[in-house]
Amino acid sequence: MNAFIGDFMMSRPSAPYYYKENRSDVYHWETSCSTNQYPAPGWIKRNTPPAGSEQCNECKAKGDLPFDATAPAIEDVLADLAHEIPEEDWKRLPPDLTDNLDHYLYGTPKQ
Repeated sequence: MNAFIGDFMMSRPSAPYYYKENRSDVYHWETSCSTNQYPAPGWIKRNTPPAGSEQCNECKAKGDLPFDATAPAIEDVLADLAHEIPEEDWKRLPPDLTDNLDHYLYGTPKQ
């Protein structure tokens, strides 16, 4: 399960995994890891970590952020933000916005 901290989602180990061809005892899953040098020569990208390997310490530290169980639910945060929008702005939205969101965002044909 993903958890939110402020405006950022916590990272958890997930594919793809990166590791050095001749050193498969340590793998990386964070692209921002300073020791993850993929796509440099000799680096491999796979959907599964190498067997018997461990996360690098830097990637592991990024995934070990504490979860704040007292933080408000995202639905409550969004509801509070929605209440800050003036009523006249809500009235400017197209009445079929939810049905045709892709049309208004990307110009696809209306349903």
